[in-house]
Amino acid sequence: LQAYLSAHAERYRQPETITFTHVFFSTRARSPDEARQLATAALRTLNAEAVPFAQATRFGERFAYQVNYVERMRDDIAGHFGTAMADALFALTPDASTWQGPFGSPHGSHLVLVTQRTSARDPALSEIEDRVRVDWLAEQARRRKEAFIERLLDGYTIDVDPALREAAP
Repeated sequence: LQAYLSAHAERYRQPETITFTHVFFSTRARSPDEARQLATAALRTLNAEAVPFAQATRFGERFAYQVNYVERMRDDIAGHFGTAMADALFALTPDASTWQGPFGSPHGSHLVLVTQRTSARDPALSEIEDRVRVDWLAEQARRRKEAFIERLLDGYTIDVDPALREAAP
């Protein structure tokens, strides 16, 4: 199983994740500059009052998706905030006491409190042994089936009518 895992490591690699909460200011009824100005003012308040993760909902506006994102992958974040903001968030150093931003998305301006970021990693076999075993067994079954079909076909000679051969494109 370890050899199979090593040969297929990319299949089992666990992607980097991030945990954060955000405060949102929409550009739906205001310009991006106005949203950014509101976010900048709120940033000062959030940091001055040391607003924790759990109290983020007291600030900003309702966001179409979520307020808290726990152990989410880059693609998930990009789907809600756009690739540029996802890249910016994954570049931040987690700090549970400092709000950062503003960051722009297609929806508006965001302030974020990033509490955790995990790097992509290759898990040990002991963590995913059941999954690797299922995949290895499926591959063994597929190989046995292919070998059986090959042996079966080896017992036959296939003759194609010359008229059919000429008619083929």
